Amino acid sequence: VYSINQPALSSCDDMYKNAKIVTPITPKINHFSPSGFEEMYDDTVRSQHDDTYKELAELFADETANFKANDFGTLIHSYLENNVNGIDSTAFEPDVILFKSLSKQNIEQIKKTCHEIVTTFNNSSIGQQLNDCKMRRSRYKAEYAFKLCLEVGNDKNIITGSIDLVYQDNDGKYEIIDYKSDRCINNEKYYGELYCYKKALAALLPVKEDSIVCSLYYLRFNQIENITAALSKLNDEFITRKLNVLLK
Repeated sequence: VYSINQPALSSCDDMYKNAKIVTPITPKINHFSPSGFEEMYDDTVRSQHDDTYKELAELFADETANFKANDFGTLIHSYLENNVNGIDSTAFEPDVILFKSLSKQNIEQIKKTCHEIVTTFNNSSIGQQLNDCKMRRSRYKAEYAFKLCLEVGNDKNIITGSIDLVYQDNDGKYEIIDYKSDRCINNEKYYGELYCYKKALAALLPVKEDSIVCSLYYLRFNQIENITAALSKLNDEFITRKLNVLLK
């Protein structure tokens, strides 16, 4: 049996009778994809490079095909992922849903184009470095999934994405390769996306951010754009500003 000390209770009443009620601040959790940063840029800008695969533009313009640039992007990423994992592009059979309502003739043409792009990639300097990486039994991974938390004020921003390709090069550095199937070359459009990839990979491995090389590989031009130096000039404040724009 416990007795209640009345003087002690009275003392507590005096202590808290003038206390202010504090309203707790509940952090807001926002979810983003790194590709969301692309929406801030004008896609009408065109590079001076010649598009090797002009048949794609013709197909995308065909309303009856119902197959657009983003559909092709999903398809060719699937080809490249399987290529990295050792499946020959001529033997790879994508899910039929990826072809949407394309005719058999168009499907065969798209498959041929995808095979040509994969072959060109394998013969590129990136493809050769990846092959060397495999021969050395160094680390590599296609579609490296991640979640990255960046805080803006009291809010938490969860950025969920997947890095197209990561491998360790001859110098021991890690290379991030982001495939782009765009009809134009616009590196700045992807700074936010690649900045997030670099921070995520540095935490996953873990390694220092300045030991990671970041490049864009424009599939339709067989063009490699190393944007490591540009990303080194950015910081979390840059991403915060971009996120604030997306939140409006």
